[in-house]
Amino acid sequence: MPTPLARRGATPTSDELRFGALALRAFDLHAPPIAADLTRAGEWHEVDYVARRCVRVPIGARISARGAAGAMLHVRAGIIGERAYDAGRPGIAVQIFSGGAPLGTLTVPRAGWHKLDIAVPAGPEVRDFLFAVSSADTGRPFCLQAWTTR
Repeated sequence: MPTPLARRGATPTSDELRFGALALRAFDLHAPPIAADLTRAGEWHEVDYVARRCVRVPIGARISARGAAGAMLHVRAGIIGERAYDAGRPGIAVQIFSGGAPLGTLTVPRAGWHKLDIAVPAGPEVRDFLFAVSSADTGRPFCLQAWTTR
């Protein structure tokens, strides 16, 4: 029976090595090729003590992007820095549209990186995407990263 990594497309690069009850095996992890970096994230921002390249987006903003549709859209978002730990603050929603049609919504209720992976429906090879960021609390710095894979 294949391991969970092998079922997700990873390739074993060695035989299993046993150390008592512990069994180890090296894998080559394969990520799907990136079709388009929609947010063209060039800055590093820290969310929940983890830095990632992303775009700082004001709450209430709408970000437009154009790129290869690919098969999957990947969105990662989070509140930057210590403001993520402010108690009693409302969550932040990122509504995602392609060609005017809604694809999904990513909700960021608290600290940490939050993710949404969406299958891109059939259609043109190059698409327009729109990310609408909203919250009743407009005072927190917010970070967004989005890309498509083949």
